[in-house]
Amino acid sequence: MENAVTRTTPEQHRALDQAAAWIARLRANDVSAGDRAQFACWLSQDAGNAAAFDRMLELWSDLGVLRALPIEIPRTARAWRWQLPLGFGAAAAAAAVAALLVLPRGAETPALELRTPVGGFQQLRLEDGSEITLNTDTALSVALREESRTVTMAHGEVFFSVAPDATRPFSAVCGEASVTVLGTAFGASCDSGGMSVVVAHGRVRFATRVGAGASRELGVGDAVRYDRQDNLAEISRVDADKALAWQQRRFVFEDVPLAEVIGELQRYMEPALRIADPAAGTIRVSGVFSTAEPRLTLAALEKSLDLAVTGPEQGPLLIARRAD
Repeated sequence: MENAVTRTTPEQHRALDQAAAWIARLRANDVSAGDRAQFACWLSQDAGNAAAFDRMLELWSDLGVLRALPIEIPRTARAWRWQLPLGFGAAAAAAAVAALLVLPRGAETPALELRTPVGGFQQLRLEDGSEITLNTDTALSVALREESRTVTMAHGEVFFSVAPDATRPFSAVCGEASVTVLGTAFGASCDSGGMSVVVAHGRVRFATRVGAGASRELGVGDAVRYDRQDNLAEISRVDADKALAWQQRRFVFEDVPLAEVIGELQRYMEPALRIADPAAGTIRVSGVFSTAEPRLTLAALEKSLDLAVTGPEQGPLLIARRAD
């Protein structure tokens, strides 16, 4: 261990000591969500910290550390600076790594809670290599275990690009419905009525815990909806790129009524939107609009469709045909 750090600068030596201490801390039985957040802050404070951590992982990769540690953590934690006690040097670092050898491997870390506000958007990479994208007004928890990977959706919309791992199936759960895969990419939405799924790559099994034989196997371009009242619907074919265009922060509409467009736009805006003129709601709309700038999208609809949008800034905003 000492030979690995003798040619480093004092700053690099300190970073390696801290990295070794973090490895031991993250493998401890009582590691907390706060520890994970503090580790994320330490990792992002300086490129040297990440390099030191990678170096330590390389030294101990034969122990399986890389698979078990939460290497990628959302960058939402508050700034926090790690301060090691005086005298914490190479000997202490060696002791920390020794602790790594004896701590149990089966300890479960707390579920990672994620949330986006109305209009929010977040992309992140999980420690298993899977990538998830959260759309507007989404809440979920991620539990990565030795034998399983489970995302429990409270509400919202998510795109999953799942890293293959035959020993740990990946499931997205919404109430009684769930999607299970080994490695694929799909979008899922969860609301009070049920769960919808669109498959972009690979295959998934969509199942419910109610009803006999209530499951479907879906391939690329397949979509299905589970409704808590009507149970599991038949599989339909969709254009996955259009259905999942929100990943590029876009709406794609083809000859749909304005009422449907406004309903979708409302998901990204806090002020309430109201169609005050029933005739306006029937206007047919086609086009590509931004989800990142919903106010600009509303202004574009107002101008292109000759609408009038009135009301206070905080809403409700009333939408009608412009008077001649």
